[in-house]
Amino acid sequence: MKKLYLLLVALLYSIGSLTAQVMTQTFSSIPSTWTQSNTCNSTSTNASWKLTTSNPGYGASGYTDHTGGTGSYAMWVDGSSPYPCDVSITTDSIDVSTLTSPSLEFYWFKNNTSTSYFDNNTLTVEVFDGQTYHPVWSGSTDSAGWRKVQVDFSCISTPNDIALRFTVSKFNGSASFYNDIIVDDIKVQELPSGFSNCAAPTGIAVGTVTGGAATATVSLGCNSSATTTVIYGLAGFNPSTSGTSVTVSNGAASLTSLASSSTYDAYAVTSCGTSTYSDTLGPITFLTPCAQVTTPYTENLDAASSGGSTSPSLPICWEYYQGVSNASIYSTYHYIYSFISNSSSNSLRTYRSSTASYSGDTAMSLTPEIQGLDSATKMLEFYGRKGYSSYPGEVIIGVTNAAGDASSLTIVDTVYMNSDAFEKCTVY
Repeated sequence: MKKLYLLLVALLYSIGSLTAQVMTQTFSSIPSTWTQSNTCNSTSTNASWKLTTSNPGYGASGYTDHTGGTGSYAMWVDGSSPYPCDVSITTDSIDVSTLTSPSLEFYWFKNNTSTSYFDNNTLTVEVFDGQTYHPVWSGSTDSAGWRKVQVDFSCISTPNDIALRFTVSKFNGSASFYNDIIVDDIKVQELPSGFSNCAAPTGIAVGTVTGGAATATVSLGCNSSATTTVIYGLAGFNPSTSGTSVTVSNGAASLTSLASSSTYDAYAVTSCGTSTYSDTLGPITFLTPCAQVTTPYTENLDAASSGGSTSPSLPICWEYYQGVSNASIYSTYHYIYSFISNSSSNSLRTYRSSTASYSGDTAMSLTPEIQGLDSATKMLEFYGRKGYSSYPGEVIIGVTNAAGDASSLTIVDTVYMNSDAFEKCTVY
C-alpha cells in the first residue's frame, strides 16, 4: 500500500504540473472552418495559406513539418506574386474561459537566403475579441531553423471566446519572392510557469514630421515591463549594425535630427536582459517634408529612376501635375527619360499629342520651392532639344505659388527648341 500511495502522489503531481491547453493544431489538414482572405483580391494559390504537401522552396525547402508525426504537416504562404499582398487565415472560435492567463505558442520558419532585404515578408499574429483584432506578435527576421514563439496576451481583455489571425505581408518581388513563411504546432494555453516575456512590440507608427523631429508611438502589448527601443535611419539601413536608437517611454519615442526631403525607416525591438532581444518589428517607412531650396539650385535629373507616360518618376521633392480634359491620359505627359540626355544618363521628356481632340490638356513638372524668385535677380538655365526635327519644340516656363497650385501658374516665357540637338536655353 505504501508503494501504491507514493505512486499515486507522483501521478497526481505530474498531472497537476501540465499546462492547460484549450486548442492544439498540428495540421494533418487546414481546418475547413478557418477562413482565408487577402488584400490583393487574388484567387491565386500564392495569395492563400496552403498545407505543406505543396513544398515550400528556396531557404524553406524541406521544412514541411515541425511536429514529426506521420501524416502531420504545417501551413505556409508562398513568397511568389501577387505583390503587394497581405495573406490572412483566421481560426474558428476558441474558448479561453478556463484560462487565468491565456497565452499562445507556435513554431515558425522564415529564412530568406537569396537577398539581403531587411524589410522582406512579415508574419503578424492578432487576437480577435469579437469586435477588434489586437496585434500580439510580429516577426520579420530570418533564421535557418524552426523557432518557438510564446506570446502572453493576458493583458488583453478577452471574452470567453476568441479567434486568432495569422497574416503574411508580402511587399514586392525582390524582397518577397524567396521568402516563404511556415507555421506549425499552434497552441492556446495557460501561460507556462517560468515564462520569459521577450516578445516583439506589436505596432509602430510615426507622426507628422515638424522641424526635423517626429514622435514614434509603439504598441507594447503585454511587454510593458521590458525596455523597448526605436531604431531609425535613412531607408535601407541595417538596424542590427547602424541607425539611431532611442528608448520608448510611455509608449512613445522622439526621433530627432531628421534631414528634410528624405525617406526613413524605423524599427522597434524589446530588450529583456543584457543579451536577450525580441524579434525586431518593422520597418515602417516615413518621409520628411521638402525644404525650400536656395540658389544656385542645380538638378541634372540623373539620380531619378526612368519613368513612363503614366509614371513620371521625377526627382525627390519635385511635383507633377496632369490636367486631362480628354479621354486619353497619354495625350500629354512628362517623365524621366533615360535614352536621350545632355549629361550622364537622364533627361525630362515632355510630350503633347498633335491630335486636335486633345487640345487643352496640360502637364507640368514643378521644382521644389525656391527662395527669392520674386527678387528679380534670378535666371534659369537649361539644355533642351526637340524629340525630332519636325516637332514644334515648345516649352512654357512659369512660376506658381509656394504650394505649387497649377491654377496659380504665371507664365514667364515660352522657349522654342531649334533642332534635335541639345542647345543651351536661358530665361531671365
